[in-house]
Amino acid sequence: VASAPFFHGTTPLFRRRRAVDEVCTLCTVHRVLLFRGEVFEWGVGADDWESKVTWEGRRCPSDCAVSWTTSPAGYSTCSREQAEQFTREYKSRQGTYNLFTNNCHHFVNRLMNWLDAGCPPRAL
Repeated sequence: VASAPFFHGTTPLFRRRRAVDEVCTLCTVHRVLLFRGEVFEWGVGADDWESKVTWEGRRCPSDCAVSWTTSPAGYSTCSREQAEQFTREYKSRQGTYNLFTNNCHHFVNRLMNWLDAGCPPRAL
């Protein structure tokens, strides 16, 4: 599998729309990650923290504007399917959403580090 870049981006947090150097974990924006043409994010789908989930997929361009970094945050030989599996298992491995200890920025940092490391197996 050829190496592919990944980018992180932000969306306005207060408009309630959707927006290796680690990112700020207490920024007032929603952070997402783009890898192999797919957007990955955490902390969506509900207003209460217990019900928030991860999401991966192709974001409709009209859904909301994302401000992407101009250069890649890193490169990875991992497949999109591996990144999707990481995302699906995230809540069971890291616990529920928490504004200070397990928010969208923490998710992006963890996913970027895992992609950068070559997607090693994760132990629960």
